Amino acid sequence: MAILPPNVSSTGLRGGLAAFWRGFVTPSRFALSLMIAICVTAGLLACAIITPATLVGPMGEFLPRSSKDTEAFATREALRLALSRPTDAAPRLYLISDSVLAHAFASDTLTAQAMSAVTRRPWEVAFLTTPLQGPLDEAALAEYATKQRPGVVVLSLGFSRFGAGRDDMIAHYRMGRVGVRSDWADQAVTSLGGEPQRRTGVYAIDNRNFLLRNINIMAARALVGQPAVRRIDSYLPHPPLDAPGLAIRRAAVLRDLRGPMRADDIGVRVFADTVRRLKANGNSIVFVEDPISEALYETPSDRARYAAYLKRSAAFASSLGGAYCQLSNGFQPKPAAFPDYIHVDDLAAQAKLRHVLAECVESAIKVSGAS
Repeated sequence: MAILPPNVSSTGLRGGLAAFWRGFVTPSRFALSLMIAICVTAGLLACAIITPATLVGPMGEFLPRSSKDTEAFATREALRLALSRPTDAAPRLYLISDSVLAHAFASDTLTAQAMSAVTRRPWEVAFLTTPLQGPLDEAALAEYATKQRPGVVVLSLGFSRFGAGRDDMIAHYRMGRVGVRSDWADQAVTSLGGEPQRRTGVYAIDNRNFLLRNINIMAARALVGQPAVRRIDSYLPHPPLDAPGLAIRRAAVLRDLRGPMRADDIGVRVFADTVRRLKANGNSIVFVEDPISEALYETPSDRARYAAYLKRSAAFASSLGGAYCQLSNGFQPKPAAFPDYIHVDDLAAQAKLRHVLAECVESAIKVSGAS
């Protein structure tokens, strides 16, 4: 039996609780004012607390929602590179790409080891890889990450790069998939006839779309002290694609290969502008051709199209003043290493591809005379 304070009956207590609940849930001017005050206070706190500096610090460890949240990992890496001053003279290798090169090389530490083994000096390697990375996200990550120190920038080439649509590019830009804003990307949007998003200089406002996707899980991870563990080659579906799924993937890749490659491709124009800006800021560029499975082709004409594409790709890289690296010249993984024709998922193959990359970078450095 409940024990009530003196002079308080159970009926009176129930009535008081009922009156409190009615006041709590009934709309009123006070309730509206309180709600607005709480929202404004929370917003001001978010603007004050969530800054690039705090995301580079311990708080930023909880930013990624999962090991597959590659946009958040790339964002934090770009912020770290832009804000932290180098403590040694180790050159930097920036790998800015979509999922294909993320799977080809798979590890920043192992890529750094391969670079050191070939060049006989230590390297810092940064992966800035995101799914379906478009030219505008590429520009934003490239500008932000290389602000502090120029280095060797690895950019991917592949026939899927050609044919990007203006509307799709601008739609991806407005999604705010990565949490960095960029003059290069904004200027590219203007050149495409779009309207760049306004910037206030407040990180939480300028990157609100990115943060809104991450903030709830970020807070939950921080409460339990469990940051997500990064895995760079995390793009393959689980469970693996079945036969119908593989057929769909193959048809999609072949559609890109068989499509027309226009001389006035707007996505390539934005990409070329990014390359020129990187070079003007003192970076060396290495273009790496995306690996693909030998099992992809259906007809001899597919092979002929790919051979013609490779010639155009090498000429394009040369026109931009970058070194060109066709990985298959050094090592071609067997079809079994490609679960879906384009992503390498084999440890031994990835190790060999890292070695080929290191040799390409070393050759490019020797040719350019860069230190």
